[in-house]
Amino acid sequence: MDGKRRGKQDIVDALREQIACGVLSPGDKLPSERALGETHGVSRDTVREALKTLANSAYVESRHGSGWFVRELDRLPYPVLTIDAGRARSTMDVWDTFVIGLGRTAGNRMEVSPRVVPGERVRTELQLAPGEEVVRRHRLRYVDGEIWAISTAYWPRWLAAGNLIEQPVQCSPLRVAGELGHRQERVKFVIGARTPSGEEAEILGTGRGISIMEMHTIGIDAGGRPIRVTVDLFPSHRFELVGSFEMAD
Repeated sequence: MDGKRRGKQDIVDALREQIACGVLSPGDKLPSERALGETHGVSRDTVREALKTLANSAYVESRHGSGWFVRELDRLPYPVLTIDAGRARSTMDVWDTFVIGLGRTAGNRMEVSPRVVPGERVRTELQLAPGEEVVRRHRLRYVDGEIWAISTAYWPRWLAAGNLIEQPVQCSPLRVAGELGHRQERVKFVIGARTPSGEEAEILGTGRGISIMEMHTIGIDAGGRPIRVTVDLFPSHRFELVGSFEMAD
C-alpha cells in the first residue's frame, strides 16, 4: 500500500473507531480538513478522499458551508429467533427476506467447501472426532451493496455428503436434513463479543477498534445429536440482536 492510500486508510480507520466508540457522537462536527491533514500528515486531497469513503459508508455527511458531521448510526434490529426459525421453511435466503423487509437492498456471496476440517470450537460443538470433516457454507452478507455481516455454516459430512448441502446452490439445508431424518428440534445460541481479526476488519470495512458480535447457532435433532453450527459475525455498530417468545401459561 503506497503512502497516500495508507494515509487515507489511517483517517478512515481512526474516524470509524471514534464514531463506533462514542468519542464522536451523531451530529458532532468533525475536525476541519486542514486539521485532519495536519494530524495525519497528509494532503487535503487525501483527507477529502477519506471523508468521501466514510460518506459512502453512511458514517458521515457533508453540510454545505458548514463542514462534515457524524451521521446517525443505522443499526439493524436482527431478530435472532425469527431468522433461525425461517431457515427450515424457506427456500429463499432468510437474510434477503429480512433485509428486503426493511426496505433495503440485500445481497449474498456464497462459497461452499465440501471437505474442511473445522476449528476446535466448532468440532466440539458438532461432537466430531479429531480430523473429521465438514461441509462449510460461507457467505458474505450485503446491505445496499456493502458487506455488513459474515455467516459460515458447518455441516458434518455424515449428514451433508452427497446432497444439496454440499452444492454451491441456494437451498434450505435444514429442510434437506429433515428429509434425511434429522429434523432440527432444538437450537442453542451462544453469543459473545470480541475484536475482529485483521482480515475480518478488512472484509467488513470496520477497522480493528470496532468490536464484533460472534453468534454460534447449534442445531440439534430429536436424538440430541448436533447437525450444524452456524457462526455469524455482526459488527456491533451496525446490528442489535433482538428476540422475543411467548411465555407458557
